[in-house]
Amino acid sequence: MKDRASEPESTARRRRRLPRAIAVAFGGAAALFGLLAVPLWAEWTLALAPLDPTDWLPLGLITAVFVGLGLTLWRSRSPRLAALMLPLLMFAGLETAARLWLRFAGSNEARAESVALADRTYPGRAAFVGHPFLQFTGRPDRRLAGADVLGKSRFNNLGFISPDAGPIKPADVVRIAFIGGSTTATGYYWQCQRRLAELGKEAKSGRRFECLSFALGFYTSTHSTVNFVLNVRDYAPDYVVFLHGWNDLRALGRADDFRGDYAHAYRPFELPPIRDALLIRGSVIYRYLAARIAPTPRWADLGAATLRPHPAGGAWDRLEATYLRNVDTIVTLAHAAGIVPVLVTQAHSTDPAIGLAADAEGIGRMAARLREAARGYGDGVVFVDLDAETTGIHDEFFKDVGHHNAAGIEFKGQRVAEAIWAHWSGH
Repeated sequence: MKDRASEPESTARRRRRLPRAIAVAFGGAAALFGLLAVPLWAEWTLALAPLDPTDWLPLGLITAVFVGLGLTLWRSRSPRLAALMLPLLMFAGLETAARLWLRFAGSNEARAESVALADRTYPGRAAFVGHPFLQFTGRPDRRLAGADVLGKSRFNNLGFISPDAGPIKPADVVRIAFIGGSTTATGYYWQCQRRLAELGKEAKSGRRFECLSFALGFYTSTHSTVNFVLNVRDYAPDYVVFLHGWNDLRALGRADDFRGDYAHAYRPFELPPIRDALLIRGSVIYRYLAARIAPTPRWADLGAATLRPHPAGGAWDRLEATYLRNVDTIVTLAHAAGIVPVLVTQAHSTDPAIGLAADAEGIGRMAARLREAARGYGDGVVFVDLDAETTGIHDEFFKDVGHHNAAGIEFKGQRVAEAIWAHWSGH
């Protein structure tokens, strides 16, 4: 075998030159990545959306670190340092390629999904905000991304999923306010407004019908009672539509623990910590993998920001009494303000394999209590028994045990619209 010591000097020199050339190349790549991370430049090249002010410091540190490493490699031409930096440079290269692809070649859907996940880690961009009396509302002008039930819906000036509206009601408008949880916020009030417009046009009523939603996911009848007093009445609706029962089940507990304000089950709104927030914001590769492994992480669940653990129990009498108290409060205050209450029972799927099927019995039980209450009010309320008309009859209307699909939402909206029209045209 040929001894390396006997190699020509030029060959030995070339052997030493190649590792140094690789080190110089690595140094140039590191410096280039650092320059791409300069905030003003990164917003145009690597960022998929406008930068948040809190991004400037981390990007500045990335620039300083990579430019510093690049210059060190450039000057030292150390193969060992280059080898140590190889994994970091490989990740930086992959991240840069992924961002440039999403930025300039990826689909709008893929880019929007990536941006939405990162957005949710910034406290100032969270979809929900605390409220001093309602526990929480939506953040005005934000869109609710990542919620299959509610879709990418925009919050209005009050933080509800509804068009912006002023308290002053035009003289030719019949205004209907909707209060409830996610089964109202999903949008059946839109179908109700559309159907009322059709009925009004056919009858040449000369009136416009305006439906406004004051509902949010997780809201219970207690939330809506407070909401009715503080917000709904200010908008002078002619009708207020109440649909509740499912979310109140979260407050079910032991009799000795139960509170009529549901404070045993609900707590002041506080966003949970996001331990990997910086990784999600900084790496599109990481956020892609995280979204596939855990599509709904705990920090993205509204329950983590609103609910407190409480002992399990079966104090149905306490829960039902509170629920009926809330119904009566709304009905009484509505009558005093000249508003017609519309009580709607919560329907549910009877498919035992559907999502959240364990809640079916409780939803039916609350619907039965509302049905009994409505009988007691007689002509003082408009009553729509969706439970009787849908449960066990139209299981095809549901996407889980209580949320309707498009066909179910249309059916629900039309039934409520027809009940309101029958009352309004008769009075």
